[in-house]
This record gives sequence, C-alpha cells and structure tokens, in this order.
Amino acid sequence: MLLDFGNSFDVSKARAYLEKLIEKKCRAEIKQSREKRTLNQNSYLHVCLGYFCAETGYTLDESKELFSHQLPDLMRYEKNGVSFRKSTAELDTKQMTVLIDKIREMAMEQLGIYIPTSQEYLINQFQINRELQLMGVG
Repeated sequence: MLLDFGNSFDVSKARAYLEKLIEKKCRAEIKQSREKRTLNQNSYLHVCLGYFCAETGYTLDESKELFSHQLPDLMRYEKNGVSFRKSTAELDTKQMTVLIDKIREMAMEQLGIYIPTSQEYLINQFQINRELQLMGVG
C-alpha cells in the first residue's frame, strides 16, 4: 500500500490499517518510498562515466562494474551468497546524487580526472556532448 503522509485521508487510512495489523499480531514492513532517479540525473551520470571512460580506456560497462566494487553499499546487492551489480535504474534521486558525487570525487582524487559539474554541463551541454562523441564515448 503506497500512502502519502502529507494527505490527511491517507494518514487516517494508514493508522486504521496499522491497528488491524497490530490486532492480528502480524509481521509487517514499513519503509519510506523515494522517487526514482531522474532522466537528467541519468544523462549527467553518463556524461561523468563518459569522461572517465575517455581518460581510462575502460568501456561504459567496465566503468560501472569498477565503481560498483568501489561503492558496494550503494551499487551491489547479494543473492544466494553471490554479489551482483545494481542497475542505476534501481537508485532513488538521493542515491544517484551520492553516486555521481563519488564518481567525480574518486576520478579527481585517484586519477586526476576532472569531470564537469552538473551546472557546467548544463551551461556547456552541446560542447561537452560533442567532445564526448569525438572521444568515442558519447
């Protein structure tokens, strides 16, 4: 059941439902629902990865795999004792922001690769996309 606690009707509905579950002594999970990553975030992530790929020679898939190992709490999950890489489509907006910030930070600190900020990308989007195409990663 997806509820909006900013809506008084949904708050009443949630309280009534919770009371029923308590009476039945059920097990339940309540978790906050977050917005999935935005298309703008996804586009900018690919710009960041594009710069990283151009400078390191890694493919896009190899870069995603590399960052998933460097950021396992954010980018990996385990199933039946085996670790797998999460798709960025599974990330919410906050997690995607953390991922992008970490990619930019790690690229600069570990390899000296400067990746434009999102503001720089918005201002110079055409030029940056053209550069990435010329480098063969856009």
